[in-house]
Amino acid sequence: MKYIVTYILLFLLVLSLGCNDTGPIKGNLNRSGAARLLNESKRLKETKVLTLHMNPPTSCESITKDDPIREMKSLNLVSYQNKNLTVGQGMFAMGMKNCIVELTEEGKRMSSGWKFTKAINQFDIDKWEIPIAKKSLVEVTGIIGGDKEQAQVEYTWKWVPNELGEKLNNLRPSLELQKGRAAFRKYDDGWRIVEN
Repeated sequence: MKYIVTYILLFLLVLSLGCNDTGPIKGNLNRSGAARLLNESKRLKETKVLTLHMNPPTSCESITKDDPIREMKSLNLVSYQNKNLTVGQGMFAMGMKNCIVELTEEGKRMSSGWKFTKAINQFDIDKWEIPIAKKSLVEVTGIIGGDKEQAQVEYTWKWVPNELGEKLNNLRPSLELQKGRAAFRKYDDGWRIVEN
């Protein structure tokens, strides 16, 4: 009895692997097949990123309301304060303010999926690249030539904000439908997207 259950489970595993719904589309290209390939493609894996410059060469008073620093401060993800700097020496010395930006405890907690880039020289600025939305396919709206060797697929997509993207006011990505077009080619094993 134990062996029969094992063989049945093994058979079901092999069957499920054989029915894997990935790879090229066999036969004629249809909307559901095109949608599957689009969802697996690079073009719909794009993430909308907010760039947060940590120490801009300006005073904190110069930060405008549509600057990511101001928006992140309103969400209690960063704090900032002016630091007085002296540039030059002797009679050429000049005082200026520089805005120092730091992540708050809440910002540090949320930053696990963010990418930090350290300044590589004195003219560069430390920055965080913060994902705020991902592309999502809404619908395949048309296929031109899906029974031949090449096809054009037209589709609509939109940005889907993540938790942070939902909280943004001035910097939230547009939720309007966008139009896209993709080239498909029929190979010996089926239809595939022609990636650029």
